[in-house]
Amino acid sequence: MKYARHMFDIISEPSVFIWNTMIKGYSRIDLPENGVSMYLEMLRRNVRPDCYTFPFLLKGFTRGIALECGKELHGHVVKYGFNSNVFVQNSLVHMYSLCGLIDMARGVFDLSQARDVVTWNVMMSGYNRIKQFDESRKIFYVMEKKGVLPTSVTLVLVLSACSKLKDLDIGKKAHKT
Repeated sequence: MKYARHMFDIISEPSVFIWNTMIKGYSRIDLPENGVSMYLEMLRRNVRPDCYTFPFLLKGFTRGIALECGKELHGHVVKYGFNSNVFVQNSLVHMYSLCGLIDMARGVFDLSQARDVVTWNVMMSGYNRIKQFDESRKIFYVMEKKGVLPTSVTLVLVLSACSKLKDLDIGKKAHKT
């Protein structure tokens, strides 16, 4: 990232794509503070974030950074009009789940108009993380009723919840999916 930052610094007017690339790079190497700094610098230079900025930024968050910056960034999501973007929504659900703010995660999930299988998986993962396995299983039931096809990740999440609940019947049913 040092070389990437050096190259970034010599670009006079980096595009949002370049900013996002730097933010994503910092997220990938577990330096979310640097990603947040890049985002704030981007705003200071009047570069408007796009629908990729927030997922790249939020994905790299640790629990501490998420607690410190998460709600404010959620405000930015709304301010810039990305609150209905499924990728941004998924990132917010993940971020709130990571913080242990499962009610906030569920609020974003419930308000999501365009859910994809990742949205469902992230919510189940959040419930599993805080050992609310019955809620994870309930999410799976609703997902099934809505006709969303599970992925291998979905099956791992629901089977994990079922094993903790000692619910062999739903586990067998999910395994047949």
